[in-house]
Order: sequence, then C-alpha cells, then structure tokens
Amino acid sequence: MKKVFLIGFTLMCFASMAGCKTKPPKVAHPYVQEYVAGREHGNVKVQDFLDHGEEFAIGADENGKAVFKDPQKAFEALVRDYSDGINLIRDEYKLGPITPRNFYDYMTYGWQVNTGTEESKNQAAFVTQVLDIYENSYDFDK
Repeated sequence: MKKVFLIGFTLMCFASMAGCKTKPPKVAHPYVQEYVAGREHGNVKVQDFLDHGEEFAIGADENGKAVFKDPQKAFEALVRDYSDGINLIRDEYKLGPITPRNFYDYMTYGWQVNTGTEESKNQAAFVTQVLDIYENSYDFDK
C-alpha cells in the first residue's frame, strides 16, 4: 500500500512540475506607455516587429524598456507562425520543447544555427529577437 501511495505521489509531483513550466507566467512588467527608441533601454525597431504581425506590437514598461503589448499573444504567434525556426533550433541544439517559461536556450541559439534553409535560419533569428523582447515582461529565475 505504501508503495502504491509513493508511486502516485511521485507522479503527481512530476505532473505539477510540468504544469509549472508550461503555464503562462504572470506579467511583471506590463505595457504602460509607447516605446521611444534611443532611450537608455536600447533602439528596438518597432516597425520590424509589426511587419511580422500585430501580435508583435511593442510598447514600453514603466521604465521605458521595450515589451510586447500582449506578451502571451506574441509568444503564441511565435510558436504558431515560426515553427520551422523553432524546430531548427530545437533539433540542432537538442533542446526540449519551447514553453512560456522554458525559452532561454532558444533565445541564445536562434541566431547561431548552421543548418536548415535560408527561410528557417531567418525564422530562427527572428525567434531570438522576439524572445529577447518577451523576457522583458517577466521576472524569471534563469
């Protein structure tokens, strides 16, 4: 009986840990103002992101740092529309699935891919750019 309980408890722990990695995080630094390029927080080309879709609209947080106006929609659009680039990064660097909380390796390696078509390489580079802005909305422990 103890063995069955222990196995069940262990499975529940693993399931809850998996849910923590995939559940969308709470936005710590929301969009509250328009982004002004050239300030102390970089020079993001807002129109370049908008050219990829409205989901990638950029604003600024309370400190003027670039953030997506809706980071969850931006992440969902990234996964939906740029799967070739995501899959290229995952396969080349042997990564696990990308999730809203498990994306740092994708951000790091996206611009470094060496294989794939030009289109998938371009997508992988865009993945890095999107995730670099995406992380600004959150306080993650890396």
